[in-house]
Amino acid sequence: MGIINRWRLNGQIKESKIKAELAQLNLAESYLKEATQKFARPDADEFNWIQTGGDSFSGMGTMGYDHYEMLNQCYSLWMKDLFARSIVRNLSKFVLGKGPIILPKSENKVVLEQWKSFSKINKWQLKEKEMVRRVFRDGELFIRKFPDNNEKNLKVRFLRANNIRNPSKPTEMLKDENVSFGIGTDKDDVEIVKTYYLCDKEGNLIERIPASEIIHIKILVDSDVKRGMSFLLVAMSMLGKYGEWLDDRIVLNKVRSAIALIKTVTGTASTVDSIRDKNASERYSADRYKQKAFEKGTVITASKGVEYQMLSPNINAADVAKDGRSILLAVAAGCGFPEMFLTADWSNANYSSTMIAQNPFVREIEDWQDFFEFVYNELFGDVVRVGKDKGNIPEGESEECILKWPDLILADIQKNNAAREIQHRNKILSKTTWQQKEALDPETEKKNLEQEQGEDVYKQPFSMPTVPTNQFGSFDEE
Repeated sequence: MGIINRWRLNGQIKESKIKAELAQLNLAESYLKEATQKFARPDADEFNWIQTGGDSFSGMGTMGYDHYEMLNQCYSLWMKDLFARSIVRNLSKFVLGKGPIILPKSENKVVLEQWKSFSKINKWQLKEKEMVRRVFRDGELFIRKFPDNNEKNLKVRFLRANNIRNPSKPTEMLKDENVSFGIGTDKDDVEIVKTYYLCDKEGNLIERIPASEIIHIKILVDSDVKRGMSFLLVAMSMLGKYGEWLDDRIVLNKVRSAIALIKTVTGTASTVDSIRDKNASERYSADRYKQKAFEKGTVITASKGVEYQMLSPNINAADVAKDGRSILLAVAAGCGFPEMFLTADWSNANYSSTMIAQNPFVREIEDWQDFFEFVYNELFGDVVRVGKDKGNIPEGESEECILKWPDLILADIQKNNAAREIQHRNKILSKTTWQQKEALDPETEKKNLEQEQGEDVYKQPFSMPTVPTNQFGSFDEE
C-alpha cells in the first residue's frame, strides 16, 4: 500500500469516527428534548408543586422490600406463633369488643332499618371481626362493594391482599395510570386511586376493578404509600429469636436433667467383663451388646468391689431466664402492649401497676378506634346512598352516622354510674347517652321499659286500698 492510499484511508477512518460521534450527540439531544417535553408543565405555578406520582414516591421497593413475601410470612406467623396470635386477637378484642353501636344522624327510622338490613344480609357482626383481624395481620384490607338488587341494599366481600398485584403482561395495565403493587393511580398524584388490578398468584389478570367499588384500608404507612404494613412485621424478628431461645432452653433442661451412672469395679479385667456381660441384653452389633438400662425407681444393691457413682452436668445457666423476658418486653413495647396482656403472666403486676399500665394502652386502642371510624362512616354512607337509589330512603336524608364504642375498662361500674347519675340530675347527660355509654340500644330499652310498665299495672296487689276506708281515712268497722 502506497503512502497516498494510507493517508486517504486514515482520513476516511477519522471522518467515520466524527460522523458516529455526531450521530450520538444528535441522539442524546433528541432524548433530552423528548424528556423535557414529557415532564414539562404548562401551569403558571408549576414551580410551586412537585410530582407525587411514580414508584419513587411509593415508599416501597427502595430497600429490596417484597410486599407479598411480607404477607406470606405474617400470615404464617399468625397461624403458627402463639404470641403473634395473641397480639392480633388482643388488638381485635380490645378495639372492637362487641362492636360499636351505629346510630344514624337522620331521625327517619327507614335509615336505621336500611343499615340493619345491610348487617343481616352481610352477617356484619362476624365480618367486622374479620375486618379488624385482617387489617392487623396483613396490614391492609380490600372491601369490594356490590349492589344487591334482590335486597335493594349493599353487599360486601373481602379480597385477598395477595391477589392485588401487577399483571404479568404490561400491556394489560392502563397507560394513563401509574401502576405498582396492583394499584393504578393518577400519574401526578399517588393519592388519587383509579384502578385495582385483581390477579392470580401467577399474575394473570382476572379483573380491573374501579376504585369506586373498593374500600382500601391500610395501616402503619404514609399517605403516599400504596400498600399497608402488617402489625406483626415489627415483632417478627424478636418473636423468631424468642422461639430459638425457648428451643435452647428445652435442650438445656434436657442436658441439665441428664444423669450419668458410673460403675466402678475393683478387680481384674476379666471380673469387669463378667459383670458387664451379666447386664448385657440384646446384640448392638456383630461383636457388641447393649447394656440394660435401670427402670425407674430401681434400688441398686452393690456387692463388694462394685461402686456406683451418679454424675450430672454442672451447667450454671440461671441468668438466661431474664433474656427471654427481655425479648418479650421488647415485643410488648413495639406493639404498645402492657407486658401481662402479651404474656398472660400477671405475677409481676398488682392492681395499682395494672391500672397505670392500662392508661397508655387505652390511648392506643382509642387511637385505633378513631382510625376504624373512617371505615364505618364510609360504609354507612354507601349503604344509605344505595337505599336512596333503590327508593327505600327519601332524598335529602343525612348519610352520616354516630358511633358509640364499648367502654374499654370497667374498673368500677358503681362509681361510673354514680357519676353519670349526678350528670343526669344536673341535666348534663341524657338518658339516651347514658344507655349508649352502657352499650345499650335506646330504642330497644324504651320498648322493654314500656312493656314492663304495662305488665306491672296488672300485677297484684293493685295500687288501691284492699280494705274500705271512711272519709277520715280509717277503716270502717262493723
